[in-house]
Amino acid sequence: MRSSKINALQPRAAVYCRRCIWVKSPEAQRQSRLLTARATLQSQLVALENTIRGLLRQEGIGLTDRRTAFEAAVREAIGDDHLLQAALHPLLETRKSCA
Repeated sequence: MRSSKINALQPRAAVYCRRCIWVKSPEAQRQSRLLTARATLQSQLVALENTIRGLLRQEGIGLTDRRTAFEAAVREAIGDDHLLQAALHPLLETRKSCA
């Protein structure tokens, strides 16, 4: 008797499982991937700039909020400090390749 109840309910369960779902078009999926990649790069670029600013701040060097001449301002702030040059030069090169 128990198995007959289960068998009687199975067709109804199958009916309730079927419903319309919305699927993005392939073009919309491609555009979404592009926007995700762009947002990831942009957030990594901001994180890299903040790391550079933090390393300079530890040395007592503050930068203004100039994004256009950021690299020139950092190189000017570093001056002849070889340790800062060794630490920040790879970060600046990475930033240049991402921007």
